Amino acid sequence: MKSLSYQFGVGGVIVVAVASVSAGQTSEENVVVLVNQNSADSIAIGDAYQALRPGVTLLNIDVPNTETIDIATYQTSLLPQVQAYLGQGDNVANTHVIVTTKGVPYRISGASGTEFDIQSSTFSSVESELTLAAIDLARQNAGAATLSNSPSALFNPYRATTTIDLNSDPDVFDRASTYTPIQRFGKYRQINASNELGSLILTSRLDGFTVDDVVASLNRAQNVTVPRNAQFILDRDTNFDPPIDNLIEKRDGADVLIRGLREELEQRGVQPVVDVTSATITTANGPVISYTGLGSNGAFDDAPVDGFSYVTEELDFELADGAVFISYESFNATSFELQSDGSPANRGGQAQVAEWIAIGGTAAGGHAWEPFDLSVSNEEVLIPALLDGLTFAEAAWLSNELISWQNVPVGDPLLTWNFEELRRGTTVPEPGIAAIALGGLLLRRRR
Repeated sequence: MKSLSYQFGVGGVIVVAVASVSAGQTSEENVVVLVNQNSADSIAIGDAYQALRPGVTLLNIDVPNTETIDIATYQTSLLPQVQAYLGQGDNVANTHVIVTTKGVPYRISGASGTEFDIQSSTFSSVESELTLAAIDLARQNAGAATLSNSPSALFNPYRATTTIDLNSDPDVFDRASTYTPIQRFGKYRQINASNELGSLILTSRLDGFTVDDVVASLNRAQNVTVPRNAQFILDRDTNFDPPIDNLIEKRDGADVLIRGLREELEQRGVQPVVDVTSATITTANGPVISYTGLGSNGAFDDAPVDGFSYVTEELDFELADGAVFISYESFNATSFELQSDGSPANRGGQAQVAEWIAIGGTAAGGHAWEPFDLSVSNEEVLIPALLDGLTFAEAAWLSNELISWQNVPVGDPLLTWNFEELRRGTTVPEPGIAAIALGGLLLRRRR
């Protein structure tokens, strides 16, 4: 099996000095918003977001007003404009999050492989590649090889503390690694202040079918207090092959530092709504704050394909402000556009994140292409991280195994959940300090 490894940090070829930052929560002053001057939507969303979060920085860029660009355009146009900003003064140290907006491209079509080949594909998302923008800038300045759009995915150093080894079966993983405990990104930066890992950057995207949809979702992300009767939906399907038990509950096994979402919620005093049959959950007895399900890969797969969306046609939920969506579907963020007839863009019956935003959702884990189930946002990390007071950007990237891949976190990166009843008496664990190696190519059965 082909394998490729990148060594970061201590012992690597590049060391980047990053100013020590507070271990506190990422704030408005740490957020840079990309605004495409060729897109009225991008300009409007940038202005609306800055009105809500006055401390953020708007960075005007000149890129095509399309959802998809090729690698060359990313590497020679979009990325250099971002790096020009990062190269000034203390901007790398001060930038924790880069935010893209509707009108800024987010899908990168590859020059090699296909969107289904995790070993050699350079199909990725702008958001996932931008996590490496500062690291690659330092590598360019040092005359070293850069990492963006390498023909592979890289392990996310904010997530894993060691590499994960593959055995002879590409669908089974020998997890020799442990995972970083839930920690604030400022703490991660502080731990890695003297090495290359310290200039990793988080990302998020502000998008939806319309500017109004996006602005409404941003308003729902402000000052969120989770209702006492909030519903945490965990929709499994016993007919799914391979069994969903090893994906949604205890997906990472028993010998690592995290537990399944059900156990994480129960530890915090929450009883989730869990389906253990082949049926689907389409109603709830209170406002829904999180939804994790199989969607078109579960019981909804018998629904009509053309134009069908289980989000808009089947989910009869009252959504709480701050509601987050995770679906085990390959192409749930292939477009944020409406078709010429005004209907939502839809790929083969798989729901689109934009539909969740349109019905009152606030944030979601999106996939620009075929992410493989390994790199779907891990709900047993994302939801507990939000409950423990982390921002959406922190929770989203803590829950992603890979960078330089296809994930697109959608929503206000500074969204937090205020749930004092659950958080009282709990603390965010302090991480151990470890040298982190990124590497290896991951192979997973196509969904």
